[in-house]
Amino acid sequence: MELGSDVDMGLLRDALFGDSGHERSFGIHGIEGVGKTQLALKAVDTLCHQFSHVFWIPAETELKLADSFRQIAVFLNLIDDSETDKTKSCRAVKHWLQENSQWLLVFDSSNANILRQYFPSLIQGSVITTSRSPAPAKGGVVSGAEILTFTCFDYELSFATCWSISIKA
Repeated sequence: MELGSDVDMGLLRDALFGDSGHERSFGIHGIEGVGKTQLALKAVDTLCHQFSHVFWIPAETELKLADSFRQIAVFLNLIDDSETDKTKSCRAVKHWLQENSQWLLVFDSSNANILRQYFPSLIQGSVITTSRSPAPAKGGVVSGAEILTFTCFDYELSFATCWSISIKA
């Protein structure tokens, strides 16, 4: 099965919306270079019309997370552009996420240890996390996640790649 195929997108659509149409969260984890970010980008490209807001957040470091939340807060007119207090930005964005729905938040290259303080406590929209570690999806941030596993084989290159997509209702 080719990464980003219609089958993958169908599974991602089901993960985000399910049968009930309620938004959900899921994590994509796997080894470096396997295409986690590309799968998340494909999901955003395919499904973005179903959301009122889509926010892509580089989540490798606390500094990148803080800067992204500040930019989102300014974009949403939650804080003044001159505001530099990262705690105020984070609180404002998390509050907006809890008060609004039909948004998609993508934490790319996330680390559970630093993501915890930025992850919305009440999910009214949809969240995608990509990570080398399963921790952000398996109890590190999204607790109680169901697991779907994709295994893709490219016999020409004799390369096997394992995919796990963790889904939380």
